[in-house]
Amino acid sequence: MNLKNPKITLAAGLACLALFGTGVWLAISTVEPQTIPPTSRVSLWAYGHMFDLTTSSTIPADWLAQAGIDIQPADQLLIRGLVVDPQVALPLAAQYHLQYQPAAAFELIEDGQAQTLVSSSATLGEALWEAGQPPQPGDWLSADLHTRLRPGLQVERRRARPLTIEIQGLILNARSSALITGEALADAGISLQGLDYSIPGEGQPLPGDGRIRVVRVTES
Repeated sequence: MNLKNPKITLAAGLACLALFGTGVWLAISTVEPQTIPPTSRVSLWAYGHMFDLTTSSTIPADWLAQAGIDIQPADQLLIRGLVVDPQVALPLAAQYHLQYQPAAAFELIEDGQAQTLVSSSATLGEALWEAGQPPQPGDWLSADLHTRLRPGLQVERRRARPLTIEIQGLILNARSSALITGEALADAGISLQGLDYSIPGEGQPLPGDGRIRVVRVTES
């Protein structure tokens, strides 16, 4: 429109006055574009299943809630094998891979007394270390340290005792969890050959003080 034309300019001015006089306002507004939060893919391994999620949150606890998992204080969440706090936001990434390890209650039986322990560790050995009860050299366990931890697992432990073994005028100190003298000698790397014998006898219970005498007999 050519506003340099006086007639057109005057007509436009009158039109504006007419609109203002009737209470009609013309305005040009700018609408700010809405920012869409970025989304990430989450691969969550839990309870033997893979959960594939899409989320705009960077807080792991939100991902667990989205998967219907109510995390407990003793549970663990791992990313690349490292434990992370589920309540702390992670740096934004296109994809996350994580593993949820719920805590399991298991029984440790020692001297006839059962103790219930709770751990989110993957194996029995890790759980014992976490509980401050790592196995000592010579200890006997009814399950391997690499046993997968699971609820209801029962494990018996027999702690090693110190041994004092007298053999050919020498004193050997060792440790063993064996109950029988012959087994304790075997744990110490001592075998009876030929007419050799031990006191107590190799088939006898290990004495309470852990003292064993080995007599070597040479055949003539």
